Amino acid sequence: MKHKPLFSSFTIEGSRFLTLLLVLFVVLVVEPIAFGHVIRSWVFDAIYTVLIVVVILVLFAERRIGAKLATLGMVLLCSIWLSHSVSGEYHIGVLVVGHVLGILFLLLTVFGTVRSVLSMRVLGAGSLYGAVAGYLLLGTAWGTVYSLVHLLSPGAFDFGDELPRYIEAGQARIPLFLYYSFVTLTTLGFGDMTPITQTARTLSWVEAVTGLFYISVLVAGVVGVYVSSQVSSDLFERADAERDTPRRPGEQSQPDP
Repeated sequence: MKHKPLFSSFTIEGSRFLTLLLVLFVVLVVEPIAFGHVIRSWVFDAIYTVLIVVVILVLFAERRIGAKLATLGMVLLCSIWLSHSVSGEYHIGVLVVGHVLGILFLLLTVFGTVRSVLSMRVLGAGSLYGAVAGYLLLGTAWGTVYSLVHLLSPGAFDFGDELPRYIEAGQARIPLFLYYSFVTLTTLGFGDMTPITQTARTLSWVEAVTGLFYISVLVAGVVGVYVSSQVSSDLFERADAERDTPRRPGEQSQPDP
């Protein structure tokens, strides 16, 4: 029996998820290293805008969610940049709306990405890129959730002695909560940020369970796709071999048991 490698060569499907993965790498890795947690809100929003546009372009072709994702993304972009032109109570209200829209957008993106990965008949580079991108998007969604909790309840987290200066007025608070989110998602728990309120604590352990659940389901799904494609390939090869084998006069093919 001839076995195919688990992941096949690079494809167009892989290129679109690779693009998404590279943009996520810039948002989650390059940006914190280049700017630290001290980054102006408009700079982070500009980088975040690029991510939203790339997500829409990558998943717009997905049935059922493509148009919804594009509509939600456009409304999210409007709320993000509207928050820079209003002040006072209106500013807080627009920020809350923007956070809620961002959470919905990211969760819908995770669903679309995982759905696309598990629907691939043949595992390729796109499967790997999509799986990693989905995991990073999940952590980004949780980071937005924590930022919303802090916005509504400023005492929900204990930042210790050094971190409070990173969330002063005019600084983007989401990068700090993205850090906390991925530390929680991977169950590292360094302890430099601590959830104080019951809401923050509950969300923290729910995220940890979500991360484990994501990996378990995705690995099981990928293995299932691989086994299914392998069985189908073996059946086709067996049928081709039987068709090419010469038979003696009067000999009939035996039905498969």
